[in-house]
Amino acid sequence: MAGFHGPPYRWTVGRAVSHGCVRLYEENVQEVFNLVSVGTQVIVLP
Repeated sequence: MAGFHGPPYRWTVGRAVSHGCVRLYEENVQEVFNLVSVGTQVIVLP
């Protein structure tokens, strides 16, 4: 399981500083939240 959330610092988005979570800008987190339902299967591709 991976988490989708905003970063502690904006400069960390797009950099290899996570332990597996998908970091998004806060405005993108809101967009994803509005598009999917809780429990939606997500496949993360490299």
